[in-house]
Amino acid sequence: MAADISKFVGREFAPYRLVVERGKIREFALAIGDDSPLYRDKQSAVLAGWKDVTIPPTFPTVIDMWGGPDFFTLIETLELDLLRVLHGEQEYEYLGEIYTGDEITGTAKVTGAKAKSGRSGTMKLFSIETVYVNQRGEMVCIGRSTVIEHGGSREGREMSRSQLPPVRKADAGELPVLKKPVITHTQLVRYAGASGDFNPIHTVVPVGEEAGLGGVIAHGMLIMGFAGQAVCAWFPRKQLRRLKARFADITRPGEQITVTGRVVRPLSTAGEDRLCCELRACNQAGEVKLKGEFEVAQEGAS
Repeated sequence: MAADISKFVGREFAPYRLVVERGKIREFALAIGDDSPLYRDKQSAVLAGWKDVTIPPTFPTVIDMWGGPDFFTLIETLELDLLRVLHGEQEYEYLGEIYTGDEITGTAKVTGAKAKSGRSGTMKLFSIETVYVNQRGEMVCIGRSTVIEHGGSREGREMSRSQLPPVRKADAGELPVLKKPVITHTQLVRYAGASGDFNPIHTVVPVGEEAGLGGVIAHGMLIMGFAGQAVCAWFPRKQLRRLKARFADITRPGEQITVTGRVVRPLSTAGEDRLCCELRACNQAGEVKLKGEFEVAQEGAS
């Protein structure tokens, strides 16, 4: 019988605050490998329509990890096994602009919790929604994430290809391909420091081995950071309204990620004309690591 974890639904974490620092924005962008001048040069940002240096699309994870509850406290609060925890999905809805110097308050709440029993044990899934508000009381972003605790032993946890849902290849040439350099262990350490995600399965080899991973694995949010970089290469950063990713498979040092995308259809949301698009991140063998979607305001709407 699956464990009853419904007691966690509705649980709110204490509000937390982080002042967005220019140096932290640059550090985070460098950890992703995104050299956009929007994240380091005020003049370039102003020319692109911003008031000052702004943030990469996945920067709210920095607000969570450095300003919010300690990762290990979160795991303890939800009564999870650290070495069985994976990030299943992440979504950001962008409602306003965030600049260097802004003081952002995050309020996180568990909006869903369910457990599934299977032959390998019980899998727990938690949905968490975080609302981000600036110092003027303006809601600037909403984050939605799914945290998973896998059932079964820590051995042999790597997902097989047969476990992945079928995916359709992106139509070639619809949006330019972003090819990232090979991921290194050093980059994982650098990203841990920039983001504040110090889960040791990403940086400490013995811990990754104990977790049945065969060594360290890349942060899912690092791969989503690559996806955000691609989106902002395809469309102006200022037009991005929503970015969602599902983490399909783990990524290891030595793999090289390529991000592809395509425009799916136009849509109208909240009185604004947008484009709904798909993206995916694959390694050099064509294995899908991340599937996602995003919405951008059509040119002239922002």
